[in-house]
Amino acid sequence: VTGNITLYAKFGDFVATFIANDEVFQTIEGSSLRFPSTDPTKSNVKFVGWYYDKEGTRQAKTGDILTGNTTLYAKWTSYIKNKLNGKYIYMLDYETSGSSGWYYVENFAELKEIPYYDKVINTGGGNAVNNLPAWVKLGKYSIGDTLYTYEGSNEIVNAKLTMSNMTGEMDFAGNFDLAINNVGKVTFASGFGAIYTARVKVEVTFNDGTTDTDEFFAYIHNACFVEGTDITLADMSKKKIENITYDDELLVWDFDNGFFTNAKPLWIMKAQRTEEYNLIKFDDGTELKTVIDHRIFNVDKQKFTYTMNEEDTPIGTKVFKDDGTTTKIIERSIVKETANYYNIITDYHMNLFANGILTSLRLNNLYKIENMKFIKDCRKLNPREEFKDIPDKYFYGLRLAEQSKEINSKNDVKHANTLQEYVKRLLNSAK
Repeated sequence: VTGNITLYAKFGDFVATFIANDEVFQTIEGSSLRFPSTDPTKSNVKFVGWYYDKEGTRQAKTGDILTGNTTLYAKWTSYIKNKLNGKYIYMLDYETSGSSGWYYVENFAELKEIPYYDKVINTGGGNAVNNLPAWVKLGKYSIGDTLYTYEGSNEIVNAKLTMSNMTGEMDFAGNFDLAINNVGKVTFASGFGAIYTARVKVEVTFNDGTTDTDEFFAYIHNACFVEGTDITLADMSKKKIENITYDDELLVWDFDNGFFTNAKPLWIMKAQRTEEYNLIKFDDGTELKTVIDHRIFNVDKQKFTYTMNEEDTPIGTKVFKDDGTTTKIIERSIVKETANYYNIITDYHMNLFANGILTSLRLNNLYKIENMKFIKDCRKLNPREEFKDIPDKYFYGLRLAEQSKEINSKNDVKHANTLQEYVKRLLNSAK
């Protein structure tokens, strides 16, 4: 060597084998991943990408470096075709984008590019396939307001909102999706939030003069716990959720460091009343009563998931307890019974132990979690000035600088409202 030189490593080409319909679709050689120029097809489903595993959890990307021969698998999502007013409509199951539900489009080609949460029919999964679409614009509605108007043969003319147990406006924060099924009955999606609790009724009038109504119970925007739920304090004693104050020190889990610690409540919700609640039972005899659908820490998936969602949290899911042990979900049901309910968010850590079970909210899926510890990334922090209308204690207590602006869009896409909207609803319901 007579001077400075640069050496380059040369890698041999590897073979990427693409499997679709249980057979080899194509093989491509190279040192980095290149996809086939055409997508595979399959009857009654839509191709949504290539994945490294058959379950479709690790998506491959163009340019991924190959370190050996690699097998990739096609992932599909289904659609249902119905007929409406002489036209075929396609309802796409969009669970591959991180949630579950159905899109309505008149042209199958539109399935290739659909804005998220645009034209969502119903978040009720399979129950949506028999429903015809009618979307209600999100926002504030007063009693008697027209929610939806449509002029068309045998279709809905208008839907008006009526409410009991409250006055004023209803602020619909989530998916308030009205659907008319193929026998002319009204149904509602369940995935919405509201800043009041009330019995809500929508009355629908059809072109032929017939009417139909459906009622549902609108809850406070946040999932909650039924009165009598024991909250674990820092000294391992228990206190009923309805008696917790802002001065109490609660036992929490520190996901930054991976151990138990303590924190005071950041937010305590005003007491509300419900006509039904969820009952979740565990194999150690523990029971948990929740309203709407509260999240527990899913040890198997290492994230906070909804307890009543079989896809996210199937029977047998392992959860974490305040004594460091785990237990499994063995049963869940809905109880039709009137009860008061409450909720708490702890400062900075945002979690607590309810009846001994580690629970939290979507904001606690802040980073990817491994072994109950955050795996930090190099994300750009949100500046304080973007939240100038949010009090300091909420900005820092909810770690808004670190949060995705779409509320954990990468880790939890079930909700589409902004962080500012989310916090303002907390402020409206704070004790």
